[in-house]
Amino acid sequence: MLAWHTWRPVDEIPSHRLPDTPSVYCLRLVDGAGRPVPIPRFLATDEEGILHIGRARSIRRRLLRFHEAMRRRRARHAEGKLAFFLMRNVEAFARRIEEGEWALQYSYAGLSTPSEAKREEERLLKCYFRRFGEVPPLNRELPHGMVRWQDLSCEGE
Repeated sequence: MLAWHTWRPVDEIPSHRLPDTPSVYCLRLVDGAGRPVPIPRFLATDEEGILHIGRARSIRRRLLRFHEAMRRRRARHAEGKLAFFLMRNVEAFARRIEEGEWALQYSYAGLSTPSEAKREEERLLKCYFRRFGEVPPLNRELPHGMVRWQDLSCEGE
């Protein structure tokens, strides 16, 4: 079972404390009190407010890039570009973030190798897809070349 770190605000990414290791991570939407914002999905409502499930060779670099995109400085990876687009072009989303009504949080679990992180990302995405009938909003699709559905275990969710 993965050892997930505590949910933390994206605005407060402590780069000096984040490891430079392969990891899987989640981003979620929370209200001003830090409670997850439920997101209606195809099969059920995601009560945890998960916006993205991903992996990174370096969780430090990935989260810093996402933070940069949210602050309109740069948009260097797909999720950051989408968040950047939302902040620039979807007035209601940007207003709620800027006024503190909504915020983004992240959590991550460190892994030993990039291939282990890839397998865990695949498992998490498939478990999410099974439960809600679609991937999280900032994920575009299930990764290519994934294992067979019948080989997937969603234990520990």
